[in-house]
Amino acid sequence: MMLTLENLSYSYPDSTLILDNINLHILAGDRVMIMGPSGCGKTTLLRLMSGLLVMQEGSLKLNIRELHQKSFVFQDHQLVDYLTVLENILLPTWCVDGKFPIHLKEAADQLLYDFGLADKGKAYPCQLSGGQQQRVGIIRALLAKPEIIFADEPTGHLDEEMTRITINLLAHYCKSNLCTLVLVSHDPSLIPYVDKVYILKNKKLIKKDVV
Repeated sequence: MMLTLENLSYSYPDSTLILDNINLHILAGDRVMIMGPSGCGKTTLLRLMSGLLVMQEGSLKLNIRELHQKSFVFQDHQLVDYLTVLENILLPTWCVDGKFPIHLKEAADQLLYDFGLADKGKAYPCQLSGGQQQRVGIIRALLAKPEIIFADEPTGHLDEEMTRITINLLAHYCKSNLCTLVLVSHDPSLIPYVDKVYILKNKKLIKKDVV
């Protein structure tokens, strides 16, 4: 089991209950999608599962070998303005002396090519569109070859064609590398690329049949 979530409940600082007794079991290699309307708590749930938020009630077990074996794709990209695209991608791998292994730069260049950004390595975030910044965030998550990726609306800023290309690349990477994918989205066009779909509604998580 890659991830086990049991009896999770969570309230906002004003005591508003947003998640109520959530249970979820995810196997290694699963590609899981959590859907639901805006404001229902999808991002909160994803951040709790990834450890970016502290649990209030319930238990979480994440079966990874090292802490760096999990990656997060942020909805708002979280790119550093004064670093180039390539530097942003390599940032999590930088050593104290500011250097990084050459093989990681080569891997980053390949991912930039795969995601249609081969000519953007020396550009700065302000020179990119929202969709391009989102793809840079995905590449940054993939570079570390994680065992599990948590993705918050990974195609939310992309047009229909780029959504198809990006989710296909992300799903293919996860399948090829036995990487577990947990994503949240409101976009039903992503369903064919995952194995399991859950709906978050009225504070509860309900499994949806995938045909």
